[in-house]
Amino acid sequence: MGWQPGEGTGKGEEPVPGPGAPGGSDPSGGSNSQSGPAPHGEAQGEAQRDERLSGFMRGGEWDACLPGPELAAVLTAVAGPSGAGKTALVLDSLIPAARARLAGLPEPGHVRRLDLQGIGQVVQIDASPIGLNARSTPATYSGAFDHIRRLFAASAYARRRRWKPGHFSFNTREGQCPTCRGLGHLDLDVQYLPDITVQCPTCQGARFNDAVLAVRVDGMTIADVLGLNVRDAVERFASAPPVAAALRPVNEVGLGYLKLGEPTPSLSGGESQRLKIASRLRSSQRGALYVFDEPTTGLHPLDVATLVGVFDQLLDAGATIIVIDHDLDLLAAADYLIDMGPGGGPEGGRGDVVQDRQ
Repeated sequence: MGWQPGEGTGKGEEPVPGPGAPGGSDPSGGSNSQSGPAPHGEAQGEAQRDERLSGFMRGGEWDACLPGPELAAVLTAVAGPSGAGKTALVLDSLIPAARARLAGLPEPGHVRRLDLQGIGQVVQIDASPIGLNARSTPATYSGAFDHIRRLFAASAYARRRRWKPGHFSFNTREGQCPTCRGLGHLDLDVQYLPDITVQCPTCQGARFNDAVLAVRVDGMTIADVLGLNVRDAVERFASAPPVAAALRPVNEVGLGYLKLGEPTPSLSGGESQRLKIASRLRSSQRGALYVFDEPTTGLHPLDVATLVGVFDQLLDAGATIIVIDHDLDLLAAADYLIDMGPGGGPEGGRGDVVQDRQ
């Protein structure tokens, strides 16, 4: 996959050719050849530089040339100082152009050439919160809760009362606590002060009404199930393949400690990001392009290692990944590194493509 943002329209200083550009200098001392690098894994040894990325800033407009390497089904990292053109290259050029091409819409005028090479969808995942309130949980987001509710509706107690799966939802009048309406808490309006959140005095945070809580499956109420963490739930529901299959990807991305009923808006940015990825790991990702903007922000080094493992799972499923980041461990794990710079602003917009040949 390659992309090539085109001529900028701004007026100002003359363009400064980047490394590998026609008329530009070649830091390696070689010619500005346009021949591509050998496929990943073809050669052994240290990382080698591929001089095919060039560009410049002109009057504040991005004008880059990237007839890049084979970027499909690999992890490509884009790094560089603030203002070097990372966002302009990926988020403002590649992504809008790719989405427009796939939707059959006019592409941005500043993109001269776009080669998607089999990419069929563009998925941009960020660390924004999932859901707006406590009604969104890992169980609902993963789809496991639908299967759990069917298990409870299939119990003898529920069948005698002809209850449907909807009776076991905290979002329906039949199932939710009448006091808190299925939230498990109440928000008290205090004049001149922020609202105070207190546990619901009727259901004690269980979220369901007494009639629903009288139903048990394997000795557990549905509120007990939501109190399980993902890791324990995978083991507990090993005999219920649909439930275990929905939760297993969440456990595999390192979120096995999350409770099934934990509100997703309370998750950290890194947790939200991994939960979004987990929801897509159950199917083939061939033809999918994933874009991440600084996914390691705020992550502990151990969490970065987990994130790299999640990226490996996406790659194994056939996905292509482009990530803007500065974490050295993540950059070291990339198949290709696009190093933008050498500075920000007028000194940005130039860069090199480095291929990991190990």
